[in-house]
Amino acid sequence: MKIGLVTPYFYPVLGGVQEHVYNLYLQLKSRGHDTKILTSHFGAETDVQELPEKDILRIGRAVSVPVNKSVSQVAVPYR
Repeated sequence: MKIGLVTPYFYPVLGGVQEHVYNLYLQLKSRGHDTKILTSHFGAETDVQELPEKDILRIGRAVSVPVNKSVSQVAVPYR
């Protein structure tokens, strides 16, 4: 089965969402599924050993946007 995991946050940024997506990816791959991760580009590549870069599709660039005394990451298209 082909599975796409779509997440706004992924490595090299650390956090709970990233850990969940990473572990879900590993479990799905171990069961034989063709799994890809669709995320935004944060300026650096991942250093996770078990995660080949061919399985990560990075679209747009993450830009910090301050809103309501908080900072959010928004993916902006390259063009």
